[in-house]
Amino acid sequence: MRSHRRRSVKNTRRYNPRFESLERRNLLATLGIDIRFLEATSGPDPAPEISGPVLRGASFTVDVRVQDIRDASDTSTNRGIIALPLDIAWDNAAVEFKGDANLSATGNSNLPLSDPLVTSRFPLQRAVDSFNPTAGPVLPDMASTVILENFNLRCVRGGALPAAGFGQEIGATTSESFSRLPFVATTSDGQTFFTVHLDGSLSFADAAPLDAVVGISPTTDVAALTNTVTRSLTIVGGSISGMKFDDANGNGMLDGSESGVAGITMKLTPTTPPGTPVDVLTDTDGNFIFDDLAAGSYFVSEVIATGRLLTTPANNRIDVTLDQTNQSASDLLFGNFTTVTLEGIKFIDSNGNGIREPGEAGQPNVTIQLDLLNDGTIDREVMTGADGSYQFTDVGPGMHAIGEVVPPDFEQTAPMGGRHVVTTISGQDVAMLDFGNRQETVPDTASIAGVKFDDINGNGMRELGEPGRGGVTIRLDLNNDGSIDRTTTTDTSGNFIFENLPAGTHSVSEIVPDGSIRTTPSDNLIIVTVTNNTDTGNMFGNFQLTDLGGNVFNDANRNGLREAGESGRPGVTVRLDFLSDGDAMNDPAPQVSDALGNYAFNDIGPGSHTIIVMVLDGFDLTSPATNQYVVDNRSGASRTDLDFGLAAVMQPVGTSSISGFVYNDVDRDGQFDSEEVGLPGVTVQLFLSSGSTPVQTAVTSVDGGYQFKNLPSGSYRVVELQPERLRDASITLGSVLPSGENRGVTLGQNGFDGIVLADGDTAIDYNFGEIIAAATKRFVLSDTNVRSEMASNIGTGGEFLRGTTGDDTIVVEHFGGGRISVSINNAVPCIFTEGDNISIDALGGNDNIMIIGSLENETFRTGPSQAVMITAQGTVGVFNARQIEVIGGGGSDTAVVRDSTGSDQLIASGNTLRLDSIFGSRTVVTDVDSIQATSPIDVAPDSVTQNATDYILRLTGDWLSA
Repeated sequence: MRSHRRRSVKNTRRYNPRFESLERRNLLATLGIDIRFLEATSGPDPAPEISGPVLRGASFTVDVRVQDIRDASDTSTNRGIIALPLDIAWDNAAVEFKGDANLSATGNSNLPLSDPLVTSRFPLQRAVDSFNPTAGPVLPDMASTVILENFNLRCVRGGALPAAGFGQEIGATTSESFSRLPFVATTSDGQTFFTVHLDGSLSFADAAPLDAVVGISPTTDVAALTNTVTRSLTIVGGSISGMKFDDANGNGMLDGSESGVAGITMKLTPTTPPGTPVDVLTDTDGNFIFDDLAAGSYFVSEVIATGRLLTTPANNRIDVTLDQTNQSASDLLFGNFTTVTLEGIKFIDSNGNGIREPGEAGQPNVTIQLDLLNDGTIDREVMTGADGSYQFTDVGPGMHAIGEVVPPDFEQTAPMGGRHVVTTISGQDVAMLDFGNRQETVPDTASIAGVKFDDINGNGMRELGEPGRGGVTIRLDLNNDGSIDRTTTTDTSGNFIFENLPAGTHSVSEIVPDGSIRTTPSDNLIIVTVTNNTDTGNMFGNFQLTDLGGNVFNDANRNGLREAGESGRPGVTVRLDFLSDGDAMNDPAPQVSDALGNYAFNDIGPGSHTIIVMVLDGFDLTSPATNQYVVDNRSGASRTDLDFGLAAVMQPVGTSSISGFVYNDVDRDGQFDSEEVGLPGVTVQLFLSSGSTPVQTAVTSVDGGYQFKNLPSGSYRVVELQPERLRDASITLGSVLPSGENRGVTLGQNGFDGIVLADGDTAIDYNFGEIIAAATKRFVLSDTNVRSEMASNIGTGGEFLRGTTGDDTIVVEHFGGGRISVSINNAVPCIFTEGDNISIDALGGNDNIMIIGSLENETFRTGPSQAVMITAQGTVGVFNARQIEVIGGGGSDTAVVRDSTGSDQLIASGNTLRLDSIFGSRTVVTDVDSIQATSPIDVAPDSVTQNATDYILRLTGDWLSA
């Protein structure tokens, strides 16, 4: 007890002396300490308390609370806590401490007000003597001679006087939160302990001597060390379980009589965070379980065995998320159907009784047809073998029909109805599906003949010049009863004939060749009634589907012809207006020219169609005369000559621009310093100086930049819409290149006016400086991503990634449609699909950055050691990097390249631009249609070497030819 008394006296000397005369301070009589475990949530404060175990991998908060538990009726003394030095211990092998950036191995004698280790109810003194993350644990049965050495946090304290005012009590009747420490559970070994020890305390005057510290339920005292309490926490692993069953009827549901399947490999794939898949085998009852799982997202799938068909789930995937609330998932079902064989004999039924008897031989070379799902479509055909047998293997679930093509001069005797209809059961083959025929005895005298022709114009009528088509299968259905009895093949002139037919009403149909569509008859069926005559003139017309396509090319000399050296233009949209009716509902999907500029519409039917190119912004159409071709499509006559020529619009004289940045001007000096960050998501508007309606509106990208392009000469006003959570810090009047003049005037802190632009002027660095109005608690942590916290505090959000302080390789690729891939040091790429702002801090080092565009149009902006890609869905920025390479990717792209404050060298050749800085950084831009290289007027000479280029390059500023 004497050691505690000395520590209390020592700590009181740190209070501001002007308060010493207000009170006499004695030791507090008795304190209660409560250790609670709270959910890690962004919801209400405080978060809900955890009542059960914590899932491995889940975040949680340890809340240390204190209370003066003396008799509340005792009004003779002033109660309440003034200073409270605590030691806190945990098992670093079981849990990981996730804050605090203000802590170091030697502690911190002055914690900021927002630090979670000491709450705002203790506002004046806040400090930690030492911090050792691996010191713990302190267990209830440890010896007192070594227990203090095992505390992770030593002498956590705060508060010289109550926050509410002099003489008011804290912790008098209710527990006060003293510290909230964030953790993540890292093992699932069961029970772990959090221990709190009181190193001494102070109270208001007239308090009794220090008696003890007691634990407020459910904490308990530690007998080994006086004034120490502990509470245990159980950490468990999660589980995912289910069953693999034999889906006998193939309906995708586990029915009462269906059983599990043993020995099937089930796969668990972690998705968030990504991880290595794990396999288990189902047990004798088909059950499987994945246990000891950490919090995160997973999906379960099945390794499907040969001869089995998946019936549920439809995509062989069940997604599961484990968290503190849902620590396990069960009853996941995977169903399979084991395919079966259907077989039988085709026999000659000599006596016609429909039963195969001894001596009745099998009949070879007869076509047997399988109608899967009995929907009227023939899906498979086999020929009977030498013994008349046939077989269909790998048949799935459902009700199927099997029929035969009755040979000429035979009539069917079995089965009744002409077909077998079978409902399959998983793994149960079906045999004895026999067919019987006997030879007809009545001579046949009638015939049906006709022709199959190529319907060149697709109008359903055979016209002069439309040839017959050979090699097409024609089918005969005697008596028109739905069963195919004979087939024949058209000759080289397209003619066919069925002879020796019985009198009656029959039907004829065709098997439409692949790549063709039927034009006549409309329902593929001709009904013919014959007696002893030959019925001719039965016509089947087909139109062979075509491909319509061509090439979109860069017409460099604008002559409308594609010549040697003129490359294809990728990423251009081409539409087909089917039947030229303007109704997009009937049109095929638009095509986008590939890397070589080619496009094609496949399997196009008859009619007059219109092919239309969507001319890219910044390009002129040079051929054909209009942006479309009208094609009178002819059967089998594919077209590959429907080319479109595009030429880049030459930048018109007088095209001007205004640009600048909105940034966090921490020191309020009006200079965008290297350690200050741009602010994304801020709206900036452009007006004519004489106008009241915005002519353009921009939203700052991830680097805080904005730009207004393609401006005619005139006088302009730029206005920033002040963000709600920011306050004005500065405003900086920019300069206009090539002259370098500072034009215009400032309008308070949120606008510029009178920016006069002549043709071709480039106004740069019209900047708005802001400061944050109120920071969150996390913003003061030293390891915080500054761009992330700035975005969080101003409400713009986004994704924030970091490299290392070493030499990193970072690859950013835009796949189109808002899908961005980011890979750092060859790790598994992160895929972002929301189209949000993405910020990547390379953290210095000799980093290599590659930014790859897509076939869509992108804008790139580079500056010293940073680059930004702006897409239709969002922006991506990489900062603090030395070596940057930008690859356009094929769209109609533009780029702005800024030099450094030193002497830089610009080299432009072919389709590549390179900027080398004397500070050791390099920027390379490749495959971008239009690039503006900007060099502000300064004392550092910048040189440029420009060879022949195949893109538009505009030099702005004080570049000197090398």
